[in-house]
Amino acid sequence: MKRREFITLLRGAAARLITRAGSTMSQEVLVVALLLIWALFLRLPFFFPDTLHWDESAFIIVGQGILDGLLPYDPLWDDKPPLVYVFFAAATSLLGKTILAVRFAGCLWVTAAAYLTYQSAYALTSDRRASIAAAVLFITATSLLSPAIMSETLALVPLIGALLLLLTTERTMTACFFAGVLIGTAGMFRINLAYLALLVGLYIVLCPPLASIPRSVLRGLIYAAGGMIVIFVTAIPYLMQDRLELWFNNLFLFPLNFSSTRRSFAGVWQLALKAFGIWPDFRFDARVFILGCVLWIGGFLGILLRFRHWRELSQPARDQAVILLVFLLGSVLSVFLTGPASMHYLIQLIPCFAIFSVFVLTHQSIQKRRWVVELGAFLFIVASSAFFVSHEYSSLAQRVKENKSLSYGPEYEIARYLLQENPDRKPVFLLYDIIVYWFISQYPITRLSTHPSDIVRFAAAPESEMHNILSRKPAFIVKKKHIWYLEGQEAARILNDTLDRDYVLTSVIDEREIYRLK
Repeated sequence: MKRREFITLLRGAAARLITRAGSTMSQEVLVVALLLIWALFLRLPFFFPDTLHWDESAFIIVGQGILDGLLPYDPLWDDKPPLVYVFFAAATSLLGKTILAVRFAGCLWVTAAAYLTYQSAYALTSDRRASIAAAVLFITATSLLSPAIMSETLALVPLIGALLLLLTTERTMTACFFAGVLIGTAGMFRINLAYLALLVGLYIVLCPPLASIPRSVLRGLIYAAGGMIVIFVTAIPYLMQDRLELWFNNLFLFPLNFSSTRRSFAGVWQLALKAFGIWPDFRFDARVFILGCVLWIGGFLGILLRFRHWRELSQPARDQAVILLVFLLGSVLSVFLTGPASMHYLIQLIPCFAIFSVFVLTHQSIQKRRWVVELGAFLFIVASSAFFVSHEYSSLAQRVKENKSLSYGPEYEIARYLLQENPDRKPVFLLYDIIVYWFISQYPITRLSTHPSDIVRFAAAPESEMHNILSRKPAFIVKKKHIWYLEGQEAARILNDTLDRDYVLTSVIDEREIYRLK
């Protein structure tokens, strides 16, 4: 072959590669755009309310503390790992100190997790349409179960990243190390993922390709080292201030004690019922039930279909099925062994169930029948999702029509009242609407009052903690008439006696009573 012919051939090959790469890039950009639009459609109406879940409010407050140079767990306390608060600090710092900015950051995070879900499904099926369906189902389920940004939501990006890594790479030492880094990062968002981390570690040690015992053990050690590096990095700020005990107790000892005392079979059963929209007081949520039928039942059918044809699978396909099953079992253990039956815990199960449900679509061997199934599933998800957000969009449209601010809720009104009546920023005590602290640029009066129900849940003596708070003479106390977490508590009597003796009711805003110190 002549030199000129060789150069021409080389140029042609390079051009084809560039064209193919450009086409693939365009497809991926289109997928990301589609997922972002879907996430925005479902979550946009929830950018504007003051509080969706008061856990999210507590995360925002502690995140603001980081920006102001405060260590989490010191003057401000909540029971989540430190990276949760780092996320909220970063969102506030980069996008602005508004609820809208924080929730938009959460929407971008959910979109990133959905794209990783799509990539994981595609690695298993090589079917783009079905993989997009899994990602759309993921966004729909996470938005329905929790439009607020919770620690479970934040853990999903590194968690699904680790899953994708193990689905698409061989078990080299480098892959094992980065899998450990990603799982460790997920654990620093959600500490109960330690159960999943352990199962993934066992898989890495025992998984194919089979190696000598020393090499298998080394893979496990490399994986553990990757996770431990992330954990130790979160300890550096505490080590620098000689507060390592504070970090250790809140990251390890407290969660172990909490989960062991709150774990029960009754909680497991309640959580299983909540997955289908059935509540302990016999309330029924049709939206959760409909989505639960699609997600949970579809996922179980996908598991059965995948392992029913086990003998027909190639060895790589078998390995991938086992990896996904390991992540699913680890996530199930992490959720059901955590303790209380909080519905947002189920978020950790969504990625694996969404990915397994893809096999229900790809199992349709007749093309016409598959189109019918896919179109039916797509229309069902769109219709149920539109029903899910229709009321919120209607409320926003009404506010626009009446020329009102899109940001709404009693916390905004309480904040305006306190800014006007408390210009010197004397201490205030909020028993429900804690995001008001952030709105008025103040902090809770004690570390446990950051999340006020912690006064009862975690204080050694709730009445002593209430005495401690009230002894600081907060200039204003804001509460609802009935405080559910203080019912039957001596702390409630102490609060009421103090209000009767030392405070006067000055305003009521949407059933929130505002008391001023006499």
